[in-house]
Amino acid sequence: TLALMHEPALDADSLGTLAEGPRMTLGFFQEDRNGHRIVGHGGDTNYFHSHLQLYPDDGTGVYISMNSSGRGPLDSLRIRDQLMHGFTDRYYPGTPETITVDADTAREHAAAAAGTYGSSRSLQSTFLAALGLLSPTTVTAQEDGRIELAPGPLSDRPVLYQEVEPWVWQEVGGQRTIAARVVDGQVDAIGYDSAFALLRSDAGDQVAVPVLAASVVVLLLSLLAWPVGAVLRRWAHRPRPDAAGRPARIATRVASAAALVALAGWFVAATTVMGLQEVPAAGLRVLQGLQALGVLGLVPALVRVIGDVRRHAGWRRVLGSVLVLLALAGVAWFAVTYRLLAPSVSY
Repeated sequence: TLALMHEPALDADSLGTLAEGPRMTLGFFQEDRNGHRIVGHGGDTNYFHSHLQLYPDDGTGVYISMNSSGRGPLDSLRIRDQLMHGFTDRYYPGTPETITVDADTAREHAAAAAGTYGSSRSLQSTFLAALGLLSPTTVTAQEDGRIELAPGPLSDRPVLYQEVEPWVWQEVGGQRTIAARVVDGQVDAIGYDSAFALLRSDAGDQVAVPVLAASVVVLLLSLLAWPVGAVLRRWAHRPRPDAAGRPARIATRVASAAALVALAGWFVAATTVMGLQEVPAAGLRVLQGLQALGVLGLVPALVRVIGDVRRHAGWRRVLGSVLVLLALAGVAWFAVTYRLLAPSVSY
């Protein structure tokens, strides 16, 4: 039983080329170094940070636990890595891996790996799905066949990797390895730490943040333009806009405000959850209601555009109406795609 716990649970039949990188055992990670078999597992809470490594073939084990996070977000991780790697290098030294991939193959594989990726350790079925968009990893092919991951796995800075076996790369100046899974000639996943992988982002994920940011800016400007325009008209003694279409304009503004308040609320809720604090389900339902109101605002926004065109309201007003419609559509797409309106608010 103990031996089974220390052996990888899956092989190439299920993992494909990912099996050439670090794999998961039963509760442990493969953390081999310097040619020595090492199984281990690390973990964190807000207050404790621990790591255990066992050397089954050498009768050795190392354990560390800290009750402080340090000053930086990765301080505790770096201390653990320095201790574990330093112990291995001191007492169980080895020789570096020899590069066995020719330059042309390395460049070809690097080009296939280039792209934008998101972590497999993400949430997909609740409103927290959007958090995965905040930390993308960009893989860039270098002219010499190496690849740069920015940020590198378990790091906050770019890291260079060179190919040491087909679809397996090793950190330049280190021993961390990554392995790629290839589908139809293109890398769709990069395994980097036994149980975790980087998954290639689809087109929606790559444009989601710019679309949301642009939509929020348009909606904010449209709401600010309302009181500012009223003050300027009064100061210039200009008449109020035609009453025709006023209900659609008011409904659109209400929907825009509701959508922005909902987005701000989701941000607060996600921050609270990631801080291991509970968010009441009733509060999340309120946010969903506001978000739904923003989606329903597409109807008066479309009515407003049609009305402005029919009344020949001028290209500035028509353009403004179209931009607001597109902004509401962008927020609605984001809300549906990233589960802000999911039936369940369980997280």
